[in-house]
Amino acid sequence: MDGDGLYTWSDGRSYAGQYLNDKKHGRGKYTWANGLIYNGDWKDGKKNGKGTLTHPSGEKYSGEFKDDKKHGKGYYIYPNGTTYEGGYKNDVFHGKGKFIDPMGKILEGNFKNGKFVK
Repeated sequence: MDGDGLYTWSDGRSYAGQYLNDKKHGRGKYTWANGLIYNGDWKDGKKNGKGTLTHPSGEKYSGEFKDDKKHGKGYYIYPNGTTYEGGYKNDVFHGKGKFIDPMGKILEGNFKNGKFVK
């Protein structure tokens, strides 16, 4: 497959977007059977570049991806209203970041491999 297309699986998954050499490549929207949706950039069949991942629970991540993982700068909204804005590396918080809870409490500093370090 090359160019724009729509592919649907019998289990309810679908992909509408660009292909190159039979792989998702370019812009596209992938919907899983459970309602999870990724809309954004693809490279060689993996999420790469900028995109938005929306969970059926209401969680939402908008930011950068590399090899199917959150990687780079991003913004995450949790169902309870808490937000995180900052760095990611291999799907976990990494680098400078800031959490803000619904009451306005802020936790800001540096994260390393998913853990707050200061």
